[in-house]
Amino acid sequence: MIERIKSSIADKLVEICPNENVYDEFVAQHLKKGGFFIDIVEQDYKSFIHKANKSTVLVDISYFPKGPKESIRTEMEQVKQNIFRNFNVIDGFVITKKQGEIVDHVLHITFETRYKEAMHEEKHLMQTMDLNYLDKEES
Repeated sequence: MIERIKSSIADKLVEICPNENVYDEFVAQHLKKGGFFIDIVEQDYKSFIHKANKSTVLVDISYFPKGPKESIRTEMEQVKQNIFRNFNVIDGFVITKKQGEIVDHVLHITFETRYKEAMHEEKHLMQTMDLNYLDKEES
């Protein structure tokens, strides 16, 4: 499910910022071209009876600006506003607790999303039974 969440976020980022690169595994330090890095910061997972599970996922999207140093603050504020406006529901995942912070010339957007899943077990209630019996007349 985590891969589906990350993929849905990446698709949405490409949709709203088509000229930016999106990374979800590794990003080089001092990225020159700019772009986004998606990171799952924390996950809370609870199991319930009947094989049901509930999870809360904390996501951090880091944005590395590519513009000149004089305008990166404005660039990051525009990206932050664009993400806040467009990240409400992504592929059925409701986005809550959105926050934005600029640290060391990198914009960090954090938010939570939740999901539930249920594991279904196939049960075979009836099976075919082969019977071998002797007829009294044959013996």
